[in-house]
Amino acid sequence: MNRKLVIALCWVFVVACFGRDPQAARFEELTHRIKAVNSEATGARMAAVGRMFLGVPYEPNTLEVNDEEQLVVRFDGFDCFTFAESVLALAHAPESYENYRALLQRLRYRDGRIEGYASRLHYTTDWARENAEQGMVEDVTAALGGEPYDKTIDFMSKHRKSYQALKTDDQALSQIEAVETELNRHKRTYLPKARLDAAASGIVEGDILAITTSIAGLDVVHVGLAVFVEGRLHMLHASSKNKKVEITKEPLSAYLAGHRTQTGVMVFRPK
Repeated sequence: MNRKLVIALCWVFVVACFGRDPQAARFEELTHRIKAVNSEATGARMAAVGRMFLGVPYEPNTLEVNDEEQLVVRFDGFDCFTFAESVLALAHAPESYENYRALLQRLRYRDGRIEGYASRLHYTTDWARENAEQGMVEDVTAALGGEPYDKTIDFMSKHRKSYQALKTDDQALSQIEAVETELNRHKRTYLPKARLDAAASGIVEGDILAITTSIAGLDVVHVGLAVFVEGRLHMLHASSKNKKVEITKEPLSAYLAGHRTQTGVMVFRPK
């Protein structure tokens, strides 16, 4: 029998025996609250939805839990990227849990299809480009005065031992290398952190902020959402340091200044 079918049947059996997926119940609670958000702008809804998760635990590697690649849905713990991704899906107000899962899969995987580890959009810039083509986000970094971000992206293939799925799987490694080759064909821009305050007036609440890095081969090191506190740009994010979803205590420019390897931001506007 097909392995994926076996997994699906096992999941149906578990749900039948032990009750509903707890994430489905949490989804219903969240959608009831989201309906009360009085805004048609996706970004404003994202900021409102993101605040609903304040205090939820930070959980690293939330997608690395299965031997075989499959969709993971969590509302009770996030890493920085699954937080932003989940909030974006919720901000589109899907009518059912099944629709939410379908939208999340569309955001997370190339062409919305789960076809092994390499089909997941691991690199943030790859995720942004794919989802811009799907009409889900727009890269507004250049319009905000961004500068060229000239960098070879190859961190995953150069550090295969850091990724369980790549350690011994040469086929998956080859697929990731192909992704990197394609990714490096495209031009990118970023806002250097020294210029962030000057560009902040063009950023709106709910914009996805991707923090660039000086680490060789890596495009983005952290992700969060733009929020404003007393007129200053802050970031709503799943913090690995403080182990929870929170808003930065200091403005984003000061936050970046305190992290030597963080060089600036890319800004992706939800649509």
